[in-house]
Amino acid sequence: MCNAYNHRPGCDCGWGGGYHSGGYAVGSGRTSYIVPRIADGRLWSQPRSLTYEFFTNPNASCPVCGAPVYFYQSSQGGRVFFDELGPPWPKHPCTDNSRASGRSSTDLASIWISKVGILRPEILTARPAISPENVGPHEWRPLIIEGGEPTETVGNHVRFPVDSRMRLPGGRLYLPYSWYLSGPVYWRWDPSRVGWIQLSTVEIRAQSTGKEATASVPGWLRTDPEFEAWRTCPEADPSPEQMNAVGWAFSFVWKSLPGSGDWTQSAGVDLWLARRCFRIAAKRGCWQALNNLGVIYETGLGVDSNPRRAFQYYNNSANSGELIPLKHLARCYREGIGCAVDLAMAHRIETKIAEIEAAGS
Repeated sequence: MCNAYNHRPGCDCGWGGGYHSGGYAVGSGRTSYIVPRIADGRLWSQPRSLTYEFFTNPNASCPVCGAPVYFYQSSQGGRVFFDELGPPWPKHPCTDNSRASGRSSTDLASIWISKVGILRPEILTARPAISPENVGPHEWRPLIIEGGEPTETVGNHVRFPVDSRMRLPGGRLYLPYSWYLSGPVYWRWDPSRVGWIQLSTVEIRAQSTGKEATASVPGWLRTDPEFEAWRTCPEADPSPEQMNAVGWAFSFVWKSLPGSGDWTQSAGVDLWLARRCFRIAAKRGCWQALNNLGVIYETGLGVDSNPRRAFQYYNNSANSGELIPLKHLARCYREGIGCAVDLAMAHRIETKIAEIEAAGS
């Protein structure tokens, strides 16, 4: 089942392509229209057995001036035309109840039924597309729900499994329960607090022009137990491992997913932020963060290449006894990366690696 406005890719609810019966209960009028598949996540909808059906039509035309607009209807009956979706949720002036002289919301509803049934697919290419490759960490983008894991209530929040293109540490977000099926949700990494995520939605009720609702949630939560621990102590800092996961979301996760190309050029990559997260985690003894800093300084990702510094990070990380930094350290000794070539030391480390691998097989 898709999550209403936060439409998962490949959903079969009727909004992925083909015909969908939309409209709302004003008189006996209903409209049917074609909604093409949208790849950038701008489309959210699911029909429900409520007084009103709620949906977002990204392909609407203003019934007054004919301009391309987004039409949104809430389950409470509120209806708004937006020039753009996402903060600050700019309403189209022709149909803004607070600015439209002499037009009631009922008049606007009648205009919608009579004139907005014609969709304009060319709008999809005329408007800039939002994609993982052109949206930076601090820019707003729509929340896209993944279909593999169910949306579930956890405490006073709802767990939303998000699409892998969001590159979030745990592949999920925990939204306030009051937002569940409330409206389209946009999100971004908080520019002022590392690791936090800002959320924005619009609340529209009958006879209302709509208002923005915002919230902040931790972006480092990966499991329900982690969420419960945060809910019990919301002022607690993220653990070193959680902070490392946030740094990964700004960097190497873009390399690990298929089709990434030159992953360092993706707008979602911020190597400065990644290093900041890794350093915070490394100071608290996180071996993964130490190893990641070693890779950054060996390969020169966002910094001047510094083999000696990379060797130091690998050496400190290898004290954990984990295989990944041990392999890096053995390679450094064998190839003289940041240290003098020492084949005997390389052999001893490789022997230890073989013993660990044999014990684990």
